[in-house]
Amino acid sequence: MSQIGLLFFYQGMFNALSRFPFGILSDRMSDRRILVVAGFIGIIASNIGFGMSARVIHFMMWAILLGISMGLAFTSVGALVAEAVSPGQRGLAMGGYNAAIFFGMMMSSASMGAVIEKADFSTGFFTAAVIVLIFSGVFYLLTADKS
Repeated sequence: MSQIGLLFFYQGMFNALSRFPFGILSDRMSDRRILVVAGFIGIIASNIGFGMSARVIHFMMWAILLGISMGLAFTSVGALVAEAVSPGQRGLAMGGYNAAIFFGMMMSSASMGAVIEKADFSTGFFTAAVIVLIFSGVFYLLTADKS
């Protein structure tokens, strides 16, 4: 049980620690979408890695990559959300953005349990990776420059 707690600790710590430098990087980028997609690719790799892991050290490495990837993607998405709305709507937009993140994590936990029960852990993590890949494509298409 303590090892599971360490996985959550590493993921959360690296997510938090990476947000400051990635926020600075995001502010200097002309196209934040690149950072978002790079973060999503890291999240996809982490999910696949979790599904293939058999030793605690492997899970820890993937948890660190997941935390860093979430910090990269979510910091840049937050900046994009803030830019997309008027200053008077930013609080509402950011609240909705954070609610969507946590709703997605909750839905993932609830739905992947059923997948893992019917199949196995590898299938559950691979399924999560495919879902992130699909939504990465949707994100990229929705934010593409239409001009």
